[in-house]
Amino acid sequence: MPNPPFEEIRHIAVLANNSVWIGGKPGLARYDGNFQTMLKTEVEGIAASPDELIVRSRSDRWLLYFDRDGTTGRISKRGYRDVLFDDGQFWATAYDGNLQIASGAWPDLLSPAKLWLPTVPVRDIFDWALPDATGQVWLADDTHAVLHDSNWLPGRTLTRTPSRGLWRPSPLVRGRGRQLWFLGETVTGISPPITLTPTPEPFPNIPTTGYHDRGGSLWVAVPGIGLIEWRLDTGWHRWFTEDFALQPVVRAFRSPSGILAFTHASLLRLSGDRWETIASPGQFAYILPEPDGTFLATLRATGLVRLSPKGEIIEKPKHPLPRSDWFRKILRDNKAASGSAASTVCSN
Repeated sequence: MPNPPFEEIRHIAVLANNSVWIGGKPGLARYDGNFQTMLKTEVEGIAASPDELIVRSRSDRWLLYFDRDGTTGRISKRGYRDVLFDDGQFWATAYDGNLQIASGAWPDLLSPAKLWLPTVPVRDIFDWALPDATGQVWLADDTHAVLHDSNWLPGRTLTRTPSRGLWRPSPLVRGRGRQLWFLGETVTGISPPITLTPTPEPFPNIPTTGYHDRGGSLWVAVPGIGLIEWRLDTGWHRWFTEDFALQPVVRAFRSPSGILAFTHASLLRLSGDRWETIASPGQFAYILPEPDGTFLATLRATGLVRLSPKGEIIEKPKHPLPRSDWFRKILRDNKAASGSAASTVCSN
């Protein structure tokens, strides 16, 4: 990409026609082979859908929209602090003595958008809002981000040093697959938790912005360094506790019925990129797949059972242990003359 028309880039968006839009203090520019300046006033917020862009300008109280061919118009006159398009939802924040947040479908750009912003019971002044993978909301200003629960009570807090006069966009960056990044002295994957490899050293300057592209690369702009890229390892698929109802995975394995995993609460099967629960008969201690597609399982309350491929209890084999909660693990050997393996149940 040739030199952009200005150096201080705060916002980046890519639309479905592969046009690249950049915004910053000098204005807004569009690139589709050549750069074209679209706006010459300071840009403080961008919300991008596949085909359209909503821009919040510092010198204009209107929200401006641009379609992917560059046609522009005004849709709302209100003192917004931030606008964002996230996972099919349009988000807007305003502050009129109380923090207000709107979340809903992408506005109808053919007529002025009527956005209802309910007041949020938060005492501190925040500029930005983003939901995480669990549905809770992070509120942020220039120096910190605070997780709020469904009752808007504050919880975990992440901080970064003040910008020393340099304006920066939100420290929260939405990533692929509902990932949420925090840009501070280092880059932190906060929801779901993720560690970058190699772990980034503290930057000489605080990052100004970040972007997680469709290919999985995370781009971070750092003054004095330029753009830093972390690439997704395409040889691995990653899932997090949020994919398993916030339960830790005990074991994952292949069986005649596909790739399965179990937590202490459920047996799950991988369907595409998602895990589907196929059984929750009780609290699992261990599960062993059988060659015929069934499963031997130990349940805390029931003891040793056999499950059908659909996860239903079809047998309760006899066992010598006096208590069902003594079961912990099932092992297999290959000594059976018939070719079927024998199983051994282990206890504490």
